[in-house]
Amino acid sequence: MTCIERVPTEGGPAVRLRCEAANMAVSSDGSTIYFAVQSSRPGEIRKAQPENGSPQPFAYIAPSRIPFVPQGYALSPDDHWLAMPLKDAGTTNIWAIPTDGGPMRQFTDFGQRPTLIARQVSWSPDGKFIYAAVVETDADIVLLDGLLQ
Repeated sequence: MTCIERVPTEGGPAVRLRCEAANMAVSSDGSTIYFAVQSSRPGEIRKAQPENGSPQPFAYIAPSRIPFVPQGYALSPDDHWLAMPLKDAGTTNIWAIPTDGGPMRQFTDFGQRPTLIARQVSWSPDGKFIYAAVVETDADIVLLDGLLQ
């Protein structure tokens, strides 16, 4: 079981916040936590205020769009966007959900390029850029003849 704990940087005991959560993002003031739930509905993101408070549904992402399990996402420095990589046919793009409600917004468009965003995305400190490890993938089918004789 994976648990989320808060550990003081100056030392001291960890405080367990919740154990039903995997992947999380915390608001800049620590008052809100966004997290995926391990055991219930795959693709559901919940929001809790305060961070150990009662969770409420925040968003649902179709599991077929999640490139990796567990999925990683990042909260913008101004706490207005929750960004994440999502699959779009044969590629992966960065999408974001506004934290105050509203439709998701696509931040990248790799078109038909076979692109994979490995790991979670990160925001620049000023919130003007998103960083991601981007891999262009390509696959060929090759016949290896005469290997077993």
